[in-house]
Amino acid sequence: MDHSGLASVVPSRLIYCLVGLACLAPCACRQGPAEGRPCTAQRIVSLAPNITEIIAALGQAERLVAITGHCNWPQQIIDRPKVGTFWQPNLEAIIAARPDLVIGLQMPSHGLVADGLQRMGYRCLLVRLERFEDLYDAIDRIAEAIGCSQQGRWLCGHLARIQAGQLAVGGPRPRVLFVLQRQPLRVAGPETFIDQAIYMAGGINAIGPSPFRYPPIGIEELLASRPDLIIEPAAVVQPTRSADDPFWARFSQIPAVARGRIYKINEDLISRLGPRISDGIDQIAQCLHGL
Repeated sequence: MDHSGLASVVPSRLIYCLVGLACLAPCACRQGPAEGRPCTAQRIVSLAPNITEIIAALGQAERLVAITGHCNWPQQIIDRPKVGTFWQPNLEAIIAARPDLVIGLQMPSHGLVADGLQRMGYRCLLVRLERFEDLYDAIDRIAEAIGCSQQGRWLCGHLARIQAGQLAVGGPRPRVLFVLQRQPLRVAGPETFIDQAIYMAGGINAIGPSPFRYPPIGIEELLASRPDLIIEPAAVVQPTRSADDPFWARFSQIPAVARGRIYKINEDLISRLGPRISDGIDQIAQCLHGL
């Protein structure tokens, strides 16, 4: 994948944000943005974990009246009523939460629910979250929808500053195979935010061009990818090395396996394109540097 544009995404966004933030500081936005308009949504239902995290990062977690069963951060929202899962939102549960705004992703199951809700007069917002540039746009749109544009600009600037400092330049880039599931074997391909995160951390995706963002691969493709590292998302807090993993032991001809460079990283940090993605990039970088 050509990453030549990635180096300009974060810095250009940072310049945009800093121009608008010269006199701003983060705040809780109960009174709305600087122009004095009241926040427009007080009862928000989130249909995705990364949307929940964006709303919390904007300082508006108290306005979340319902979330999905997959939403588990921040700690303060875990006990909120649930409206089904990320993959299958429950229309009746959403209505029962009496929302004045429902926010989901641009994906088929969320689109179907939003269509039904809008026909009944409910206000819905669907955002795209597939690549890093989408994150800034989603934050802007969500912040505007809930009347906290000022906080949105601050959050975008804050994330852009962090990510500008994370973008690795120069030096050799190890080949990274990012494995999403083992059976069938499915990996992160190009044109994904995980591909971008690997590059920002200092590596390069071992998977070449593919018609799928997250393609299944066979044994031949696995062997041909010749990764220097294998990284898997898992229920761990910090990156861990799994040099003796029996699943991978049979592929001793792969450089990553031969050198014991098999790692697990926090699945929530790297599998969700949200405000904590910078922590996911840090964990990939730790793996690249051998922890």
